[in-house]
Amino acid sequence: MIFKFDANQEYQIRAIEAVANLLEGQAYNEVDSTFTFGTGVAAVANRLDLDEETIFKNLQLVQTQNNITRAIR
Repeated sequence: MIFKFDANQEYQIRAIEAVANLLEGQAYNEVDSTFTFGTGVAAVANRLDLDEETIFKNLQLVQTQNNITRAIR
């Protein structure tokens, strides 16, 4: 599957912002690494520090901002 991002499509920008807003409050993890082509596989571990309640509150806010009926918990 290939995803094609077109920065001129407003709906794509709004979708990216909505997903990013779900992670509001997540600490930024700065990586002090240099990746060089051809040196092998390099990876940075994903880490989620937000608890379920914070993510749910973020979801409700995103839904409100986008005029989406709130999910029932």
